Amino acid sequence: MSSDEAGPEKGIFIIRRKVSLSSQISRLVWKMDQFYEQNVTATQKTGGKPHLRVDKGLISTSQKRVKNLPGNCYDHHWYSGLGTSEREGLTNKWNQVYEFEDV
Repeated sequence: MSSDEAGPEKGIFIIRRKVSLSSQISRLVWKMDQFYEQNVTATQKTGGKPHLRVDKGLISTSQKRVKNLPGNCYDHHWYSGLGTSEREGLTNKWNQVYEFEDV
């Protein structure tokens, strides 16, 4: 949900938030990262340790969009700036609402 880029040190990635997604989605992804970091252990057989992801408030310049999310998962200001055809190609779930709990 974010466009991460490798940071200056090995194993550190800088988060770049997608402007098209709501702040609630950003907080949900952050909470998932925290859960993963605290609860998932890695061994040589199961893969590497999770990378440290650092949020420096950067915005992604990628034009790739996440499609078919409920309407409240998109940033309303960003969405209102889209043309009709761009909106139609993005989601048909605008009236659906995802219930964010404690996010």
